[in-house]
Amino acid sequence: MGQYEERLKLLEKYYTGIQSSYGFEMKGNIAARKMENAIKKFAPDLDRESVLGFYDTTVTGNGKNGYIFTDTMVYYLEILDTPRKLRYEDIEDVELIDMGKKDGDNKLRFQMRDGSEVIWTNCGLNKTPLYHFFKDLLDCGDAASAGTKEQVSHEESRKYEEPWQAG
Repeated sequence: MGQYEERLKLLEKYYTGIQSSYGFEMKGNIAARKMENAIKKFAPDLDRESVLGFYDTTVTGNGKNGYIFTDTMVYYLEILDTPRKLRYEDIEDVELIDMGKKDGDNKLRFQMRDGSEVIWTNCGLNKTPLYHFFKDLLDCGDAASAGTKEQVSHEESRKYEEPWQAG
């Protein structure tokens, strides 16, 4: 299974819990007009083939605000904010900050590899399933990275074998 399929399966595991009052649509069920609006408003360089799901946070359902999950990042626009991207590979860690009685009141803090942080506060997002999605995503990334390092290490060690031992 490739990266796209793995991340799609992972998002499918959590997407119904992420939404609190709006609609989260998975690949293949996203209205074309809604996606067009999102691309124009906050995801102009989006590769449509990479889309896993879209959580539209507009009251009218027009797609002009929300979160587009792809296999490599999340494009998002919160009300009265500027368009942003969160690349999965740039995330060092994620933390759930309990702020209230409802999950939507919580905050999600991303520690980025460059030392900065990103905080999601949108009350339309249930943060606990998002936290678990990102934790699982980071765990999968660490496992893939470890596997790649192991493979490189094995290949490096083969460079030093005697010709008659190779094979």
